Amino acid sequence: MSQEIKDNTPVIRMSIQAGIGEARALTFETYLPATAEAPFICATLDKLNFCIDRSKAVYEIESLEVQYEQETRLLNAMRDNLVLIDDNIAKRKATNGKRGENPPTAQEQRERTTCEIQIRERTDRLKKIREDITNKTALIDRGGINGTVNGSANS
Repeated sequence: MSQEIKDNTPVIRMSIQAGIGEARALTFETYLPATAEAPFICATLDKLNFCIDRSKAVYEIESLEVQYEQETRLLNAMRDNLVLIDDNIAKRKATNGKRGENPPTAQEQRERTTCEIQIRERTDRLKKIREDITNKTALIDRGGINGTVNGSANS
């Protein structure tokens, strides 16, 4: 069945709006023949939604890159803090004059454990952000500059 719109043919109006970033919105509007079959309507809708997802990804990557840099700085600060905690433990051991085993105090152990947990959490967060950036970049790359969708059933 032909999916062309001819003069005075009843049509289906399709309009999609989406916010794609800070103070950015996207509106797609198209008309399909009233006789269009469901697979054609769905394929058109899928293509428009792909374009929306791709456009969102472009702007989300900017935000994720900034977040990644901030998280990296925080992780480095936490690692520095762990070194300071260990240095303080070593100084206390060196100056208290006790011989033999001299384990960290409960407070020192709590500080160290808390710092280690925060480092693990921040490292996991950085991995997740990097995965998000990679996935969004792949989504952007799937959409060709000429409007075709590469590597997708939507093409």
